[in-house]
Amino acid sequence: MQITTLGTLAVDGRPVRGARLVALVRALVDARGRSVSVAALAEAVWDGAAPDDAAGALQALVSRARRTGLRVTSGPAGYALAHDPADIDAVRAAATLRRGRDALRTGHADDADRCAAEALALVGADVPPGTTAVHDDPAHLRLLAGAVALRVEAALAGGTDPGPLDVLRALALRTPPDEPLVALLVRALAAQGRDAEALDVLEGVRAGLAERFGTDPSGVVAQVHVALLRGELAPGAPTGPPTGPATAAGEALAVGWRRAVTGLVGREVDVAAAESALADQPLVTLVGLGGAGKTRLALEVARRAAERGVAVHAVELAGLREPSEVLPALLSAVGAAESVADPDRPQGRRVLGADERLQRVAEVGGLLVLDNCEHLLDAVADVAARLIALADRDLRVLATSRAPLAVPGETVQPVLALPDADALQLLGTRARAVRPDLAWDPDVAAALCLRLDNLPLALELAAARVRSMPLTDVLAGLDDRFALLDHALRGMPERHAGLRAMVDWSWSLLTDDERVLLMHVAVVPAPFTAATAVHLVGPDAARAPAGPGAARSGAARPEVATTVAGASGPLLGETRARRALGALVEQSLLVLEEPGRDASARDAGGHGGEAPARPGAARYRMLETVREYGEQRLAELGDPADARDRLVRWAVDEAHAVAEMLAAREHTAGIRRAGAEQESLLAALRWAVERRREREAMAVGAALLALWTVRGLHAEVDTWAAVLLGSHDPELRATSWALHGPRTDAPPPEAEDVATVALHALVNSGIAGTQRRGAVARRVARRALASPAAVGRGRVRHRTAALVRAMDALTSVESADGVAAAEALAREDDPSLAGMGLFLRSALRENLGDVDLSLRDAHAAYDRFASVGDLWGMGMAAQGIGQWEGGRGGAGADVWLERAEDHLRAIGAVADARAIAVVRHVHRALRGETGSRAALEDVVAAPASGGASRAHASVGLAALAALEDRWDDAVRHADEALAVARDDPAAVPQARVVYVVCAAVIRLRAGHDSEALLRSAVPEAVSTKDAPVLGSLALGFAELAASRGEHERARTLWALGTRLGASIALIFGPAFASLLHAHVGDGDERTALLAEVHDLTSSAAVSRIVALLR
Repeated sequence: MQITTLGTLAVDGRPVRGARLVALVRALVDARGRSVSVAALAEAVWDGAAPDDAAGALQALVSRARRTGLRVTSGPAGYALAHDPADIDAVRAAATLRRGRDALRTGHADDADRCAAEALALVGADVPPGTTAVHDDPAHLRLLAGAVALRVEAALAGGTDPGPLDVLRALALRTPPDEPLVALLVRALAAQGRDAEALDVLEGVRAGLAERFGTDPSGVVAQVHVALLRGELAPGAPTGPPTGPATAAGEALAVGWRRAVTGLVGREVDVAAAESALADQPLVTLVGLGGAGKTRLALEVARRAAERGVAVHAVELAGLREPSEVLPALLSAVGAAESVADPDRPQGRRVLGADERLQRVAEVGGLLVLDNCEHLLDAVADVAARLIALADRDLRVLATSRAPLAVPGETVQPVLALPDADALQLLGTRARAVRPDLAWDPDVAAALCLRLDNLPLALELAAARVRSMPLTDVLAGLDDRFALLDHALRGMPERHAGLRAMVDWSWSLLTDDERVLLMHVAVVPAPFTAATAVHLVGPDAARAPAGPGAARSGAARPEVATTVAGASGPLLGETRARRALGALVEQSLLVLEEPGRDASARDAGGHGGEAPARPGAARYRMLETVREYGEQRLAELGDPADARDRLVRWAVDEAHAVAEMLAAREHTAGIRRAGAEQESLLAALRWAVERRREREAMAVGAALLALWTVRGLHAEVDTWAAVLLGSHDPELRATSWALHGPRTDAPPPEAEDVATVALHALVNSGIAGTQRRGAVARRVARRALASPAAVGRGRVRHRTAALVRAMDALTSVESADGVAAAEALAREDDPSLAGMGLFLRSALRENLGDVDLSLRDAHAAYDRFASVGDLWGMGMAAQGIGQWEGGRGGAGADVWLERAEDHLRAIGAVADARAIAVVRHVHRALRGETGSRAALEDVVAAPASGGASRAHASVGLAALAALEDRWDDAVRHADEALAVARDDPAAVPQARVVYVVCAAVIRLRAGHDSEALLRSAVPEAVSTKDAPVLGSLALGFAELAASRGEHERARTLWALGTRLGASIALIFGPAFASLLHAHVGDGDERTALLAEVHDLTSSAAVSRIVALLR
């Protein structure tokens, strides 16, 4: 079937009769297969004067349409034409013109001419331009103009005579004139040697524009005028680029949008994603924070589209202020008029209605770019939705906005900050452009990018400052980034003149509720849950006044004085807070982060009266630039102290929720929850300490110290325990409830929190070597258990009390006390407590030389921990089993160590997991696995590996070199391990002593004397009061005695060191340890030696070692 719409409407050559039937069929044809509602069809048919029974009358018309042979279908959405679009002459003509333009662009002028002839046959070239038939149908006129222009362009490109120009002249010189066609007419006349006529055309256009519209010809006409005067358009001269509708893309892009003056860095993935989306979807919106590079990205997409011959029109909306200005701006961009000729009116023209104007825009086709939509969101959304519903399928709309348009058919593509490598490249490229001799420090540059959130605009502004400042000064100046980067570049749009102007633009679009929420969540330093945001702005929605500005307007609003309630009252309440939260995400001021597949590291929780958030709850992230802006606004308009107090109250609730989980056999979940909120809890802890609020500080500190203990962050525990127990603050120490009981009117802390802080301080003081702190912690812990009221209010949980008693005993010198404490824990009903008791008894038995019993306890501990999913306990037990099995050459060592690494990594103990991975590689390398040797070399070469891991890897390489008789390499690696341990600020004294022993043993076996090196470690080893560490030092001196032939001394030191739990095999493997064993005798002799010291207490063994080392 052939449907003729150009000229008289006909179906298979038979005219469609009757004005209303014609209107109905044209409306259905224009929809291109989409359903048209009854209301829309009635409007098209009766022009606002539909009969009472419009549906019935319309149904009768549809029946008539079906009798013409048209397949009209009906459905819930209305009526649709069920025909292949290729059946419609206008569609075939448009497709033919596209083929012709492609042919012309690729240099095939003959093919383009044939396409033009085909299109003219479809359009009806014999229809005189200017007749009513053409003027009343803009689509027909557009196709006719395109076909005529293509014919003339093909002739000019092929060097042939374009022939009669009457039709082109009539099309070009309408009112207002079609200026691209005017330029083509001038080129065609000049090609025929008719320069005088061409000049006459140009003068007539100039005079007409000046008289009727008070304006001058556009750039495209001015350029062709200059070319004519220079003789560049004479016959035989190069024709130059096309100027007709076939290349409207290039012209529109040139005159309607800014040119990119710098190259695009990165964003290849984003460009490809946008192009892919536009290939399938009618509307794609690039959404991101101001300065993220949305406009630059859209410009690149448009440029590439124009290169492919797509007609591109761009509309910059930033300068508009009223919603009513949007549609006229679109019309101007596509070169369409807002009125049509009408001889029945006094002035001969009729102003088009809104729908007619939209139809004009929709008929353009190609790519329409709407830049900076956010301040006129409602108006742009309305226009875009109606436009994509009306438009031909060839039209694509690419919008940029700080918020989605939220219309049907929209595809939202987030434009995020640049990846690290691209950000670094952008900064470097722009900085060197303004200062070629720049001293480039990649570490400083990377830190600068990080501080600026990898935002392209921020990096451009920072690079501009490099003109007069070194990179280090720019980085230092970011403490006040808004002042430093204000107006760093000239000639930028006002909203991009500086960082503050960039965020000011977004701020102006927010409602009062959204501003209040933005200011208050700015005090949260890390991604947060919706429940956290609700907590910060008040749970009572009923009492929160709506206030002015609660509804969003369609345009940018002037600055408002947002009123913020004080601590005594709510700010928004839950419903309004959640609504504002969603709006901040839409405005790109917050980034919504959905949980990934591994939700373990992102557990979060609720608080107050809400149910705890489940693992993997979605979080909201704020860029540092926005956060700093929010804090400044809070200082200007609100109460920063009240906002931080709210954060502290949330942190206390969160910390107590973690404590409940730890006490309820949900150890892993509790630690994950604390880990998910670590940064925010730490910020609250700092504020509470600064305000000397002991109750809140103890509560939050208890949760953080538990987390850091599990994750092996012993230095953090020790540092903050000192703060919480008043070690560095005499005033706090003098008024502390935990230390002295009630001495002030301040609310007392919870006794449970005090006991928990003391417990972790006690445990970590031994590891960190801060014995004085450990003594204070022991005193506080004992007071909390003996009389909870002496340190605070409430009671101490049984679990905490049991752990305090055990750790108190275990940190004493006498092993008998420790064994009894461990056995008491092992008898607890709580599997986690029992597992801890078994694990501790395992370690003590290993120290006493009872390896078999020790392993049995470790396995039993693992099973207890596993029964309640306690990953930390499982990791510790598995690590102990793996190391002890490895020390004696057990086949299952690697399996257990891998299991330990997995458990600890899952709980967030990354440093400990990394250290275990190094132990595994050491074991494997000593068994001859080359892959593990290479892994150890990689660890040593990477500073990011951490001091402990690098030192241990160096020891492993030293042992490997020693077993291969490469003693120079062995000594070098051992010295490297010692140097790393001594330089590592996080290294504990025990580690430094062990690495001294390692280096000394390697040196001794390489033939060097190491007495001075060993003796340098004696004071530190004695001060730690760590029995296994003293035992390790004793083994080092045993090596020294053996190297000198002092076999009896070597045997005694070996036996005492082994009695205290030290083993060369744990460090260097069984093969290496056997060399020392040769000096102390065979298996029976060694057993006899150990039997001699078996009954010695740990303190007695320590005393004998110290005496022998003097």
